[in-house]
Amino acid sequence: MEIGFSYTTRLNYRKLNRYVKICQALLSVGASSSEIDKCV
Repeated sequence: MEIGFSYTTRLNYRKLNRYVKICQALLSVGASSSEIDKCV
């Protein structure tokens, strides 16, 4: 049970990490605030 939970959590964390990287990329480019709001 715990193994499955930690695996799912790891997948979600990886997905979240990808969104954070996309947001950081948008910020560095200077995207509009509405675009940044979409990924947060």
